[in-house]
Amino acid sequence: MMIRFILIILCLTMSFVSLEANTTQSSEVIEIIKQMIIADLNKRTNNEVDITSLKVIKGMDIIYSNEPKKVKAINFDRQAGKNRVYYTALIEDKKDGFSYIIVDTVFDSSIDIYMTSRNIQRGTVLKGSDFYAMKNRNSRVPAGAITNKSQIEGKIAANNLAQGIVIRDSHLTETLVIKRGQRVDVHLLSGSIMLSTQGVLKADAPLGGSARVYCEATKKEITGIMESQNTVVVQIQ
Repeated sequence: MMIRFILIILCLTMSFVSLEANTTQSSEVIEIIKQMIIADLNKRTNNEVDITSLKVIKGMDIIYSNEPKKVKAINFDRQAGKNRVYYTALIEDKKDGFSYIIVDTVFDSSIDIYMTSRNIQRGTVLKGSDFYAMKNRNSRVPAGAITNKSQIEGKIAANNLAQGIVIRDSHLTETLVIKRGQRVDVHLLSGSIMLSTQGVLKADAPLGGSARVYCEATKKEITGIMESQNTVVVQIQ
């Protein structure tokens, strides 16, 4: 009696999800409760969820009684894992008045993952047109998949990426290092004049950073900027 009294007070004072419906069918009662839980979880997660498992762990006799009943409200009880929660549902019928059941709920939600929209070469700085979002079940997100586009834009492709693959942490880097011994194009700039030749990196060089290169045209080691993974630009005074 005390529990029923508390439930009635809670129903009047707390932010329960409420939806009244007269029914005697147990399947209809379960479906109503399920839809109410989905609506509440959508708000709590700011996402669209699906119920993958719903079990009544207390109050099955209430569900299967032949009395016409109303599902008055549900209340979030507690979290029992990343995708598992318990709800209390308040039921009213003419015979017993207010009763409650406890529901064990397992759910899944959608999340954005990102796919390459074209073939991307190693060393490319990624921008918005290089990828697109695709909805995926949270429980099926591939290992390492990036779910926040801000973690992609402005980053550098650490290797060649084919069109239509899931972008993962391991695909991107803040700074790409071009390895010693790499053959590169060398652009020698003096004012408006440019001379292009070939060279070989004498040491590892970060993309956009300083690069030491043996220049075949001058037969000397010179220092320039690693403009791309295949190009060093040298300013000649």
